[in-house]
Amino acid sequence: MKDFSRRAYLIGQSPFEIRLVYTFFLILVLCGFGTIAGYEFSRIGFDTSSISTHYLGNGDMAFPKVPAEILETAHFHSFIMAIIFITMAHLFLATTPSRRFRLGVIILTFAATIADLAAPALIRFGSPYFIYLLIPAWIGEWIGYVTMALVPIYDMWINPPVREKS
Repeated sequence: MKDFSRRAYLIGQSPFEIRLVYTFFLILVLCGFGTIAGYEFSRIGFDTSSISTHYLGNGDMAFPKVPAEILETAHFHSFIMAIIFITMAHLFLATTPSRRFRLGVIILTFAATIADLAAPALIRFGSPYFIYLLIPAWIGEWIGYVTMALVPIYDMWINPPVREKS
């Protein structure tokens, strides 16, 4: 962890064991995002009418989400996504792409995560038009988190930076 406090730290210059642990972590995170994508597509749907039915019900056999259900999901996801976000952002910041690119990906990922956390409550208790926030939020998260996983793996194993001589 103290390596991150060095200004010029690059993840690709880490010892083999550290790179292995980081890689395993990132693979597990990618598995987690793969399963949530599967959930979103199979359980919720990826079109406005499916999302509307999931959160607002349809007057038939699909019932609107109750406040406690929305709150419970938001509570759990707020904590877990904060831990995933800060860990991945730290690993991503220690990579070789430009500062502007890294900051752009981090800001996109944060904004998409906040939108994803807020959208269910906004849809259910605000307006169904917030469905148009949820789909871009999911896409932004997939782009952001996958980028924050694959770039470090690339820098650690495929194109590691040359270690500076001290």
